Amino acid sequence: MISEIHLPEEIRSQYLCDPKTDAITNLNRVNIFIGPNNSGKSRLLRFLFKIIFEYQLDNYDYKSISSLATNLSNDIENLLHQNHIASLGSAEHSDIKSMAEGLKSIIPTQYFPAALSSWQQLQDLINDLLIFDFKGGSPEKGHEGDFRSINIRLQILAKNYMLKIPEDVINGHLPKFTKIYAPILRGLRPIQLTNATGIQFDGTMDSYKWRTLADYFTEKNSKNPATERDKFSSFEITSGLHLYEEIRKKLLGTRAQRQEIESFEDFLSKSFFQGKTVSLTPQDGEDCLLITIDEEEKLIYDLGDGIQMLIALLYPLFFNRDQQLLYFIEEPELSLHPGFQRLFIDTIMRDEFKNVQFFLTTHSNHFLDMTLDHDQISIYNFRQEKKDDKTIFSITNTQNEDIRLLENLGVRNSSVFLSNCTIWVEGITDRLYLNKYMEVLQKEELQGNYEVERLKEDLHFSYIEYGGNNITHYSFDDDDQWDKIKAARISKKILVVVDQDSTQSKPDSAKSRRIQRLKDHLGENQVVVLPCREIENTLSVATLKAAIRKKENNQELVIPNFTEKAYQNEYLGSFIENKVLGLTKRYRSSKSTDTSTIIKKTEFCKAAISEINSTADLSSSAHQIASKILAFIKSSNKN
Repeated sequence: MISEIHLPEEIRSQYLCDPKTDAITNLNRVNIFIGPNNSGKSRLLRFLFKIIFEYQLDNYDYKSISSLATNLSNDIENLLHQNHIASLGSAEHSDIKSMAEGLKSIIPTQYFPAALSSWQQLQDLINDLLIFDFKGGSPEKGHEGDFRSINIRLQILAKNYMLKIPEDVINGHLPKFTKIYAPILRGLRPIQLTNATGIQFDGTMDSYKWRTLADYFTEKNSKNPATERDKFSSFEITSGLHLYEEIRKKLLGTRAQRQEIESFEDFLSKSFFQGKTVSLTPQDGEDCLLITIDEEEKLIYDLGDGIQMLIALLYPLFFNRDQQLLYFIEEPELSLHPGFQRLFIDTIMRDEFKNVQFFLTTHSNHFLDMTLDHDQISIYNFRQEKKDDKTIFSITNTQNEDIRLLENLGVRNSSVFLSNCTIWVEGITDRLYLNKYMEVLQKEELQGNYEVERLKEDLHFSYIEYGGNNITHYSFDDDDQWDKIKAARISKKILVVVDQDSTQSKPDSAKSRRIQRLKDHLGENQVVVLPCREIENTLSVATLKAAIRKKENNQELVIPNFTEKAYQNEYLGSFIENKVLGLTKRYRSSKSTDTSTIIKKTEFCKAAISEINSTADLSSSAHQIASKILAFIKSSNKN
């Protein structure tokens, strides 16, 4: 996977990123470009698609080549010195000295493909060492050495260093990247008229592709724009207009080609149609695909624009999934319901597409929300700025917690208005823990049908984070309290999850009264009070210990035995520091010895949920809470 792209000289003056390297760093499997209109994100996306750029790969240590060469040179000189032939005047000695000096002169280049030559230069010198042979000359008087023994030791040295060179370099090749670009113009319905009547369309003409080539990949002042356009016609630009003809050819082709279409139909069925049988048919006499879902047949334009967009984007992905693919997509959220946006991200993050690296532009806050659920996503914030009276575009690799991103998108989270129910939680870690608990419960229940039948966030349900005391700003009753946010206007089906905190010991506290008011207006079944202080206290003993060891990076850390009841109503940060000896990290959020919750809750949460792989890893309270929430979501989604 590409971990860094060095901006080419021709656009370096237009973009401001890392001033030390002129590079876009920290690239991941999915890379999301966000920013206001005219902030340069689409321009860069098209440029990266168009050119051959310099890059770094995540599995190469670029600094190691210099140290390898230097260390080998020193080992050669030490070997000569130990055998008292440092002043040997033979031609062979002169050659070996030159070889050692040549190793020290290797200057590593950071970026491929140029970096390959530095590695190959090292490899060539090691190959020379493998066949080097002392044949003549005499060692210093009194230190007659065994030249045959020296040759063997040199060869062993060379073989050991050869093992440290990346296999791709030894084989003399780098990944051969395939590039695909999906422009804004895309769909599955032909638009090119074949006659003046306006009722017949040419299904073989990809007008969207040629329009994209004309607008973005042709020099406008060229003396021969047609030639200029043809130069880029081999670029793989996928608009969807070619699918009718391509699927028709495959279905009329070899058995292997027909099986490819069957595999794609099966992929669509399991990913987006709840396992229903799906077939794609380029019907004779039509210019659009006929799609059959179980027994229901529809022309593609009767199915909805969102499904068309998904098929247009996923078809080239599916058929290139075994390639080293760089997929550049403009605004993949077009026409997609928030739930389908999540399905799209969840789908492209699956292992079957691990060879694919995505570069997306977007104005969708839902994609940002999803970065909390996947580790291999990077966000890049684009802004237009002035520098020395020139307009430049700045690029910042930003964490999804940065609120400025939502401001730049110019939107607020809207998925809560479109899903069938809402789960109200105090904060982000509640959402992460509950999602993990529900995931393992559903995997156990649904087994092999998990991906097809699971309840999906932003489609079947959404979260609202009310931030503890901020719940007082929402009105859950039917009275006209216009100074408060009417929760019923957001969602009619509401389940509120609240921390117990100290409500059991303080039944007259403000929080206790607030919980009772929620139960009065929503009903007992729509308020879940955690049977412990807060969500972190629902972790099982085994998971809690595993999370501590992971945070400490010490699997041998001795942690005394305790039960879930021991920390059920305790401040977990204080409990950990008071209970476990030999800690190197801080766990209390304050200096208080006994009343301090977990510091850096999100970081601790991610360490904990990574250790939850099955229902056996859940505590009884976690199992109970997740089961109740799942039951509520299921009942809210009944037809």
